[in-house]
Amino acid sequence: ILDLAKGYRAACNEQLVVTSLTRPRNRQPRNAARKSVHPAGMAMDLRRTWSRSCRGWLEGTLLTLESVGILDATLERNPIHYHVAVYPWKYRETGDEYLINGQPSLYLVNRGDTLSKIARRTSTSIEEVKQVNGLSSSRIYAGQVLRLPSAQ
Repeated sequence: ILDLAKGYRAACNEQLVVTSLTRPRNRQPRNAARKSVHPAGMAMDLRRTWSRSCRGWLEGTLLTLESVGILDATLERNPIHYHVAVYPWKYRETGDEYLINGQPSLYLVNRGDTLSKIARRTSTSIEEVKQVNGLSSSRIYAGQVLRLPSAQ
């Protein structure tokens, strides 16, 4: 969550608001499931921002993390928020690289990063990083989540 919040702040210049992270069973809302994952800290609710560009950044990032099995995100309607279930056994974090089955798969771009630096740090090439991310240029931004080529 800290990397997600850091990336969101870098991309949107505002705080990511977590409305629920862990919630004791006696403080669950009336519509909560009896076997809610909130008390275990395995789910969180994120406030939906009014900013289109920030919503786009957050939804794109959540979809990327969902596509590799790190979490499952749902846009809830009443009240409107993102419900995010986290699967901690799927990855371990090392710096800003997310490892799945021991292989780097995602990289959270920090301020000052370049494709050249990222490629060098992850033992790959700029062209490979561009190819797996569908990038036509080398332009990247802080908070962006990049897929990394599979280690050979």
